[in-house]
Order: sequence, then C-alpha cells, then structure tokens
Amino acid sequence: MSELWKKELRALLPMVCLIAALQAASFVYALMTGFVDMTEPKEESAEIGILIYRGLLAFLLGSSLLVGESNDGTLRFLHALPISRTRIFLAKIAAGLLVLELDIALDFALGLLTTFAGMQSTSEPISWAAEGVSFCMQSVLAVYLLSIAAVLSFTRRWYPLAAGFVVWGFLWMRITGVAWTGLLDPYELLTDAGEGAGLRFPWRHGATALGVSALCLNVAWGAFQWLGDHAEHAADRLTRGRLSAAARTIGVALLPLVWIGAIIYLFKTADFQTARGGEKSFATKETRRFDAVFREKDRERATKLIAKADEIHDQVTAYLRAEPVPGRIVADLGSRVLAHAAGQTNWTKVRVPLNQDASVEQLGSVLGHETVHVYISQLSAGAMDRNFDSTRFFHEGLATFLEMKFFATPAKARQMRQFAAASVARKNVPVELLMRNELLRRERDANLAYPLGMMFCRALEKVHGEQAAGDLLRVWSRPNLLETLRGPSLWRAAMQACGQDFDRVMAEYDADLDRALVEEAAFVGSIPHLEARLELVGSEIIVHPHYEGEAPGKLVCMLEGNVEPEIVLAQPDGTIHLKRSQYPGNKLRFALGWVMKEFPWPIYDLWREHDLE
Repeated sequence: MSELWKKELRALLPMVCLIAALQAASFVYALMTGFVDMTEPKEESAEIGILIYRGLLAFLLGSSLLVGESNDGTLRFLHALPISRTRIFLAKIAAGLLVLELDIALDFALGLLTTFAGMQSTSEPISWAAEGVSFCMQSVLAVYLLSIAAVLSFTRRWYPLAAGFVVWGFLWMRITGVAWTGLLDPYELLTDAGEGAGLRFPWRHGATALGVSALCLNVAWGAFQWLGDHAEHAADRLTRGRLSAAARTIGVALLPLVWIGAIIYLFKTADFQTARGGEKSFATKETRRFDAVFREKDRERATKLIAKADEIHDQVTAYLRAEPVPGRIVADLGSRVLAHAAGQTNWTKVRVPLNQDASVEQLGSVLGHETVHVYISQLSAGAMDRNFDSTRFFHEGLATFLEMKFFATPAKARQMRQFAAASVARKNVPVELLMRNELLRRERDANLAYPLGMMFCRALEKVHGEQAAGDLLRVWSRPNLLETLRGPSLWRAAMQACGQDFDRVMAEYDADLDRALVEEAAFVGSIPHLEARLELVGSEIIVHPHYEGEAPGKLVCMLEGNVEPEIVLAQPDGTIHLKRSQYPGNKLRFALGWVMKEFPWPIYDLWREHDLE
C-alpha cells in the first residue's frame, strides 16, 4: 500500500508544482500591486473567482485520477499487485484530496502572512475560530468538487463538455427557482464565517455537500470496479460510426461556448442569492425608488429601513429639484464597505451595511447621505466624479449637509459643527486647501471635507437659497465648461456660470465658522493641544505626546503615507511605538489627535516633522 501511495503522489507532482507556482505568483502580484496594510474586504466577485479557481483545479485533477490507469494501459499492472481495486480507489481519492488540501493550506498561510504583515494597532484581531470554520468549509468544498469530477471523468473524451453541462444544469435550476438548489450551491461553503454577529457554520449546506459527495464517490467506485477490457470494448463500439463522429464535431464546437458562457454568467451574477441552511441567504425587496438587497438574517431591520427609503429619496430629490433616476437605485444592505466608512456609492448603487450597533434612524441617515451622492453624480453628468480632487469637499459636504438637515438628530448636527470649529481652531483651513483634496490630505486631514464642506453648503443655501445646490450641479453637466480649471478658480467660474457670487458665499462661510467658534468655545477649549517628543530606542521610534488638562478621548497618531496616511493608536501608557525599519528616511512627519466617541473621525492637531538622527 505504501508503494501505491508513493506512485500516486509522484503522478500528482506536476499538479503540486502548478499549485505552488500559482499561489506564489498570486502572493508576489499582491505585494507588487498594493500595500499589505491597505487590504480591503473581498467583494462577492472575488469569492466567485475563488470558486471558479477551486473548481477548475478539482476538475483538472479529477480528469485522470481514476481513468488515467485505463487510458495509459497500466491498469493490468495494478491487477498484478496484491491489492484490491477498492484500496487503489481509496488511495487515488485520498491523494487527490491531499493535493487540494495543500492548495487550501497555502492559500490560508499566505493570507495570514499578509494579514500579520499589514496589522496595525487599529486593526481588528484575527478570529481564529472564524478562520478554522472557513478552512473546514473549504475542505468540504474540495471533497464536493472532486467527487463530482471523479464521476464525470468516466465520460472520457466527453468529460469537459459533461462538466460544462452539469454547471449549466445547476445554473438553470437556480434561474428557474428550484427550491432545494440552494443546498447544492458550492458558493455557500465559501461565505465569511466571521461576518456579522457571531460565527455562522452552514451546517445544512455542509451536510448536503458531504451527502452528495458520498453518493458520487460510491458511483465512481462502482465505475472504477467496472474499468477494464469489457468497458473499453463497450465504449469503442459506442464511438464508431458517422453518428458518433457528428456528435464529436458538435461537442468540440459546443465546448468553448458552454464554458465561456458559464464563467461570464457566474461573474455577472456574483451576488449568488441562494440558500443558507435551507433559507435564502439574500433576499430582495422593491420600492418605487429602490431595489434593496439584504441578508435574510437582517430581514427585520432591513424591512424597517426599506419602509423609510422612498421618503428619504424624495426629500433629497425635492431639495435638489431632480428627476428620479431611470429605473431604481440598487440599495445593497448586505455587503461590506471600506474600513471607517458608513456607506458607499457607485453611480446608481449604494451600500449601507446594516450595522448592528446603529438604529434604523441612523441607518436612514446614512442612506440619505449616500442617495445625495447618487444625485450629485447624476445632475453633474459624472463631472463631479471626474474632477474628484477639486470637488470632493462639495461631494461630501452636500451629502453631509442634507443628512444633517433632513435625517440626523439635532445633537448629531451640532456635533458636526463642533468638529468643524475644533478643527479650524487649531489653524484656519484656507479655501485653497478645502478645494484641493490632495493638498488638504497633505497639509491637514482629508476628513475635514465632510464638516467644512457642510459649512460651505450652509453658506451657499443662506446666500442663494435652497435651489442653489441643484443649479450649481447642473452647471457641471455642461461639456468643456470647466475642464482647464482647478480648485478655487474652477468653483468661481462654476458659480459665476449659474449667477452665484463666490465671494459672498465664502464671506458667509467664514462668518459662520467664526460664529461656530464663539458658540462652541467651551467645547473647543476642552480639547488640549498636543505636543510631542521623539525617542529612538533600538529598532523602535517612540513618540511621547504631552498636553495640559484632561484627555477627552484616546490618543492617535496619523503618519504620512504614499497613498493614505497610516493611523496608529497610542499604547495604554500614552506612548506611540513605531518600527524604525518602516520609516527609513531622516525625518518623520506625523499629526497627533484625539479619538472621541462623539465623532466618526479623530480631531487632529497640525502636522509635525521631526528629525530621526
């Protein structure tokens, strides 16, 4: 039996090398095209890619795992060994599973290596229980796919076409709504076990997959027992004649169409609204203005939010005097968003994850904010998105202004005003920074686009009325009007084009900020200014912040980065520890700030630059 094991593993060595090469190439590509500390959650389309990759490996491996001995003429040699066909069958299946497990283990190991390399003090700890559940379910997926491939491999030269028809058969059952199809869905074995509240283990899916695997392996075992001269003679008789030749010609023509079509369909329907535990993991609900998609486990909260969605939408369009977008806005209530974001918008699709810590009113506020973004893009014909550096403050500012005006509580609106006052109290933010996002990010904090953009929109409404924002957005839709301008020059030209006075609006903006500083003087005075000294200790840079008065929250340090700043929380003793190897230059540029529970972002002091020698 040991010799048989060695033989099977030697035969699968090329597949092992291929897997190792693919995993290494994927890892190197990830390192060369991104930053390990900026990895975002996987999209559903990425999980579809993983499923297709795992499926292709399993089907490639299964293509010759059992019938290879017959094809190569070595089956008679195996008969000469004192080993039963059942043992040979078990050895082959076990060797195939071992190779697939190697691929899964490498994938997990490299993923964890990347996670560890990119972890910061603000990163969430790794959930080993969730990782364990995911590994188990991927192992179940490997058994499931390999067992199906083992059965189909007995179709010999028709194997690729047969596999394609099996995939399309499953997709057809999904499309036609066959109730139990969801339990056969391999995608459900890949879903995130640690997402949401508590661990989720898809028991019914796992049990169904293992049951189907056992059935397929029994069929494959029976077919393997039948392999031999009689089977080959029977197959040879079936493949003779003109009818068989015509069938082969049709099969060759159909093969690329079947597989290319299946892969395209899989990527186009990457949400895979199928069952978890016998129920739909995703559900949909239509309103006049929205197509909402949500997870079945969140149905109660989603229903309450969806009931308010049309009213929220109509308040936004009424203010902007905008016609509803053609069709409906897709409201994705089940997917994740970028770290530190409450929601996201992409043209006519908004994402508002149903955060368990947020009330329905708070979620409605986020939906209102994201809906404003949709109409900013629509009314400006995408020009606001194309001129992102000069328009981000207005994009976020108008969405925040209408969120505070219509959907947020008075307390939340006041907190946004307090944040603006505390930020400009440290140093004024001139219009050149506010209207150039890259400069704002480099000189202060890019998140100031929200509160200061809100203050700009307040000033715009006070000077020119509620119709001003909509008029200004429509100016942007005029072709070639603003293409050569940037920053304040661009905004001056845009406002002049619709009869608005840039200088009057900026004067009101400055006056409103001055009023906020007076009204919120007590709050602003309660936030201590931060100073710091640096100390080099071995391989570490230690930042020692110091301040006078009572700490209003946790200390945080923002460090200059190539793409986005790096955020590091202070240690319990108030110091901030950095690895010297990550900052090879002679200077360290950073800003200290306070993380306060009232605000979604830290309140930072000014950027500082310290020598490291």
